[in-house]
Amino acid sequence: MALRWVRRNISVFGGDPNNVTILGNSAGGGGVLSLLASPLAQGLFHRAIVQGGVFRMTDVSTAENLLDDAIPGDPFSSGEVIVKLMRRDGFAEDRQTAKERLRTMNKQDLARYLRSKTPAELFWAYYLGYDLHPFDLLQVPKVFGGGYVLPGITDPQQIFSDVANYNEVPIILGANRDEVRLFMMANTELVDTRFGLPVGIKNIDTYERYGGYGAEAFTYAMVDDLAGILRSAQGRTVWAYRFDVDDLRNLVVVDLKRLMGAAHGVDKPFSFGNFPRPNRVMFPPSMQEEFDLVSTSMMSYWASFAYNGEPGTGHTEEEILWTPWGDEGNTRIVFDIEDDGGVRMVPDRYSISDTKKRFLEDQQLPAAQKCEMYPQLFWFSSSTGDLWDLGCDSPL
Repeated sequence: MALRWVRRNISVFGGDPNNVTILGNSAGGGGVLSLLASPLAQGLFHRAIVQGGVFRMTDVSTAENLLDDAIPGDPFSSGEVIVKLMRRDGFAEDRQTAKERLRTMNKQDLARYLRSKTPAELFWAYYLGYDLHPFDLLQVPKVFGGGYVLPGITDPQQIFSDVANYNEVPIILGANRDEVRLFMMANTELVDTRFGLPVGIKNIDTYERYGGYGAEAFTYAMVDDLAGILRSAQGRTVWAYRFDVDDLRNLVVVDLKRLMGAAHGVDKPFSFGNFPRPNRVMFPPSMQEEFDLVSTSMMSYWASFAYNGEPGTGHTEEEILWTPWGDEGNTRIVFDIEDDGGVRMVPDRYSISDTKKRFLEDQQLPAAQKCEMYPQLFWFSSSTGDLWDLGCDSPL
């Protein structure tokens, strides 16, 4: 609806309804990719920028069914949530009674029941049994392939390998070098906390290894996998980047450069040229000139892409040439300060099978830690067999 509003009204503000760029970071990046896949969004935008986003659709059965249905649903499917609410309300003494009551309710009764719930009651049903670890939130169904807003097929490979299946536009895909560390710093198995805030790393070697494998896995999921698919489908209109700026403050109690580095979301103030609080707590003022140089480059490329459909040498035409994914052996541009290599093209490619193999064979990590880390690092391509091979107590 927002894009339809833009199409109808943006010319009044001096905009061009035939040259609309959508940009999203994190979950917003997933939203951008969802718009690429949505038939309802056809023709409503003309370029797309994804900063640290992943496209994952859930089929309707997984999103709705109960865990013990013939086609099992998600642990937090709509069916499971309703059963929990009914038992909490006293409408059913046990799970079986709640299931039978659910199956006898028509759509109107079900809608009336759910709309009678307060936000607190609904959150209770979703948080029940959660330890509220950030990784766990990724497992809740969010985007559904129902065949109307989004296609009934849910495999990204199947959707984005054929331009007939999605809204083909020039696209930039990006990830930060240390994506996973934003989530690691909330993991009390890895960090010491005080008053809920991280104050130290328990084991530097383990933390670095975890972060290294996680960075490769997340970059593959956010960029490399989809970039390769899109390049094959739509040709030289796919660009990729990696954000490496990690020069954060040492706050005495905690060194943010080591704890966070170029973590998930750290690139946002750079792409907008705005470093408001609380970002200023993270970024040392002594580095602001270097940060501004990186930010100026990013904004110049983003502006050129929005105007012309390609980042090229930036809107000022003074940047290095950002070539499409796969051209001349290069894959992505790297954004970093001058002392750490500056803005440059690199040929780096990430293979999830290679990363996973090195992780599973890493003798420096105890098996128990691997059992905990594996589903968190490889949540988009986990294998129950790998966990059994590690000797873990239970599969995914």
